[in-house]
Amino acid sequence: MLSQAGLFLFDALISFFTFVLLLRFFLQAFRVSFRNQIGAFVVQLTNWLVVPLRKILPGFFGFDLASLVPAYLLQVLLLLAVFSLRGQQRPCWRDTLIELILWQGCSQRCASAFIS
Repeated sequence: MLSQAGLFLFDALISFFTFVLLLRFFLQAFRVSFRNQIGAFVVQLTNWLVVPLRKILPGFFGFDLASLVPAYLLQVLLLLAVFSLRGQQRPCWRDTLIELILWQGCSQRCASAFIS
């Protein structure tokens, strides 16, 4: 019961921060001004992560990878937390960690493990 509550809170926090990072990406991609209230909120909330990553991750065809990559990695972290906290009898994510990171998800073995 406690793990479900912790997982719910973790999911809510990760999903909110992923949403804000993706919002920042879309605002930059569509050249929306950050001078409005929503834009300023998004910038203030994500600058601590995006600004240092810009030194490491350059832009790609005008797209800001410094806000896309952390959003993706947060979702991978959320999936790993869900798989580890649910306590499946046959943990399939250990075998397919590379596929999970590449966003393939679990293979056919995982799908059959969840169905049965």
